[in-house]
Amino acid sequence: MMIDSPRSRPEQAHRWSILAWPVVFALLLRVAMLLLALHATGTTAIAAGDTASYLQPATELLHRGCFCINGQPQIDRTPGYPVFALLLGAASGHLLPLLLAQIALSVIALALVAALVGALTRSHRSARATAWLLACEPLSATHSIRVLSETLFDFFFVLLLFVLIRWLNQRRLRSAVLAGALLAVLAYVRPVAYSFALPIAFALPLLAPDANILPRSRRWFHAAAFLAVFAALVLPWQLRNHRAANTFAFSSVADKNLYFYVAGDVLAHQSRLPLEAWQRSVGKDDPALWLRLHPDQEHFTPSQRARWLRDQALRVLAAHRWLFLRSWFLGEIRLLASPGTTQLFRLFALSPRPATAAQWLIVVACMLYLLLLYVLMAIAIRRRVLVPRVLTLLLLLAAFFFAVSGGGQAVSRLRMPVMPILCLIAGSAFANSSERNGSQSKAR
Repeated sequence: MMIDSPRSRPEQAHRWSILAWPVVFALLLRVAMLLLALHATGTTAIAAGDTASYLQPATELLHRGCFCINGQPQIDRTPGYPVFALLLGAASGHLLPLLLAQIALSVIALALVAALVGALTRSHRSARATAWLLACEPLSATHSIRVLSETLFDFFFVLLLFVLIRWLNQRRLRSAVLAGALLAVLAYVRPVAYSFALPIAFALPLLAPDANILPRSRRWFHAAAFLAVFAALVLPWQLRNHRAANTFAFSSVADKNLYFYVAGDVLAHQSRLPLEAWQRSVGKDDPALWLRLHPDQEHFTPSQRARWLRDQALRVLAAHRWLFLRSWFLGEIRLLASPGTTQLFRLFALSPRPATAAQWLIVVACMLYLLLLYVLMAIAIRRRVLVPRVLTLLLLLAAFFFAVSGGGQAVSRLRMPVMPILCLIAGSAFANSSERNGSQSKAR
């Protein structure tokens, strides 16, 4: 991992060797969790929730040669994770290779983040601390053994972080180009990354060093190259959606989430119902009930239904702004404070709500872990461990993730992509004074 200057091979070897114990622990923990989950629930909990919406397009791609659901073009999911699952045999019912690959990606991402912290702070202590923080992180451990896109997204997001930080420190065009390509890959895995393109393109030139190091015109040229590469790689899928479903949207899942979760939380509050009960009452996952309630939509195409959902959601939010702000704020609190143990318990056939002393102990441990993380972050920020432009980029990315994840859709797993950032900042607090001064002067 070279961020600012070349390192000797012995020094690089030592940097990786100090991560050996946390990496081994993380690997053994995830493998042990997988074996226990398979013993307790088989693949039932591992492949629950949104798993079918990823595997069905992969299966139809394998057997029909089209990215479809029941023969109809799929425009909710993007092909990143379904193709990943297909290549590892999950479309044929073989989940173990996919889960082992996800465990490997989770551990590699851990090592990359820890090595990145070591390069930024010039501190082996910080690298080791970051590795242990990520090794024990509940969300990444839990979702590495679930058939969902989080782990794959997390891995490529860590690669994107590395490339963006290298651009800030070295200002090379190839880093901007590679960042655009990685962001496109992220968008194909989870469409939420699509909305990151413009914020990143505007942030990079503004966070770059002064004009004597990189002229202003050159900064914006790099940002334009970043956007051009990103656009060139996502445009084919938008053209496919336009040809197959008469919509130029990259994915329609945002429209569904906007209606059933964001606006839905407002409507559920008005109806004095829990969100899930309201969703059942309107037929979210029951097409027959939905058509009984909306008979005029019997012949709607998927793109027409997506547009209807978006328009209705925007009307609800415009008419109930204060309820929406309340819902969004409560969602942000859940993202920041939720221990993330619900899915963990389900993997082992336990009640999602703590019912035993052991479960309560796990919940408390996860909440203390979060508290420790936030305290360490505050210490690192106060001590100015990281170079300001790097810290600002990390905080902006984390804030953007939180901003687009509020409201009724906010569940703990949406915090998972932010955890590498939080652990990176928290781990940097372990750099001592001489290491901090050295890294700051080197960066300048």
